[in-house]
This record gives sequence, structure tokens and C-alpha cells, in this order.
Amino acid sequence: MVIRTDEQWLDLFSQHETSGLNMAEFCRRNDLNPKYFSLRRKQFGLKTKAKRAVKSNTTESFIKVAVEKSDSGGVVIEYGSVKLSFGELPPVSWVVELLKTS
Repeated sequence: MVIRTDEQWLDLFSQHETSGLNMAEFCRRNDLNPKYFSLRRKQFGLKTKAKRAVKSNTTESFIKVAVEKSDSGGVVIEYGSVKLSFGELPPVSWVVELLKTS
């Protein structure tokens, strides 16, 4: 079993969304267990595009987030007019939750 970081899982979810493949085919091509892939997606609070389109009539838009190293060696996350500074990058799941609630 391959152990993946939160960042690696988020990258896989992003790849799946842009691949145009259904989950079963994407998982087959990437040697992933579809049930575990789905479980991890739910743990991150993510939904597939198809489910989002059914549940919402709103148009989805791209959220621009800038992450950069600060002069003090930490990390700065910019989102709109908000600028957050951290000594180190917070857990990706926390950043995802922050963006979902904004």
C-alpha cells in the first residue's frame, strides 16, 4: 500500500477532475482502489463535478490563491484582500476548509 500525503491526494483529485475520465477508469489507470479514492475524497470534503452540478445551479469559478515564502522564512497565503502569514505551511486540509467556507 502506498502512503500519500494530503498534498498528493489533492493533486490526484485535481488530476481526476481535469482528466475527463470517470472515477473507475481514472483509478484503474493510476492503480488506485476506487472505494478508497472515494473515501479519501469524502474525508477532504470534496465532491465530483457531476454531483456539484446536480446540487447547485450556480456557476463555479476559479479561486485564485497565491502562496509564497515570506522574507522571514515562513509562508504567506493570499486570498482576495486577505493575507495570512504562517511560520510554516498549515495542513492542506485546513487550507481547503478555509477556502470552502470563504
